[in-house]
Amino acid sequence: MYHKHQFSGTSSYCEDHEHSYCSESTIGLNKTPHSHYLKGVTSFSNGHCHTFCITSEKDIQIPGGWHVHLYHGITDPFEGHTHNITGYTFSE
Repeated sequence: MYHKHQFSGTSSYCEDHEHSYCSESTIGLNKTPHSHYLKGVTSFSNGHCHTFCITSEKDIQIPGGWHVHLYHGITDPFEGHTHNITGYTFSE
């Protein structure tokens, strides 16, 4: 009836550093189409970390009856810079 997705990746490179991130989505209904909110905190790098809260794209059906979501967004700023994050969630 309900489900959520894990996701992880590495941010874009900016000002001589990048950040990794790993989290899980908000809970969503098992219906098509749907999306999820993805929020989290990046790793600590170059003396700081970033928070982010983005919305995934609609579900993308994959073989086996599973699905994933494409996501892309920008971290919250820290000292005047941000990082892009993009990727696909893991299947359910």
